[in-house]
Amino acid sequence: FGDVTYIDDLAAFAYPAKRVVNYNIYGPGFNYEGLYKRAGVAKPRLLLGPQYAPLRRQFQNSPLREQPQIVRSILVSTGGADPQHIALQLAGQLAACPSGGGYEYHFILGAMNPDAGRLKEAAQACGGRVILHQNVQDMAGLMRQCDLAVSAAGSTLYELCACGVPTVTYAVADNQLLGMDAFEKQGVMVSTGDVRALGKPAEALIARAEEVAQDYKKRKSLAKKMQRLVDGNGAGRIAGQIK
Repeated sequence: FGDVTYIDDLAAFAYPAKRVVNYNIYGPGFNYEGLYKRAGVAKPRLLLGPQYAPLRRQFQNSPLREQPQIVRSILVSTGGADPQHIALQLAGQLAACPSGGGYEYHFILGAMNPDAGRLKEAAQACGGRVILHQNVQDMAGLMRQCDLAVSAAGSTLYELCACGVPTVTYAVADNQLLGMDAFEKQGVMVSTGDVRALGKPAEALIARAEEVAQDYKKRKSLAKKMQRLVDGNGAGRIAGQIK
């Protein structure tokens, strides 16, 4: 085979490649050695862990974040499609609460979010406490202007790490469970669990976010671990292995 670099996240097969990249936080825990030995395939060079997360240039070398004593703005990222309608549930919950905890919520609307129209109505009902963002070009800038984040356990978590934004994460699909659990077990993020198993996911997410918002020491610890884990230079490290 040719000079192939394969980006993996499951370790399901012994891919015939020269390099295998698994930048997930749980990647180093996979037994690639045994996988390739059992398959009788030559083991590739293994590039494992978040230091290889191939983030965009805007996330590289972010300055170490100073945590504010008081949280004022919370970022909400529910993924590109949001099949469980988490954003809409969160906006509805905030609209039902007159004060909303005193926080300003910034919602990132994914390109395939089915509730964009209803979210605009819900945002209006929140009296300016919910701001919607679509087609964001400077995602790193938006993340850095927020003090806390609530995010589905996808690749966005690595971007939040690079920016040092303390994060409450949750899973909405089976392929997010490993990442969600690993981030929490390593003390890098706070997990709310699999929202598919929660009776009132919006209430649970807001309660957990507000709990972390009120814990300055916790936020400071999380942000430090996050930026230690991801510096945004993963793409350069991968390229350096290909030369």
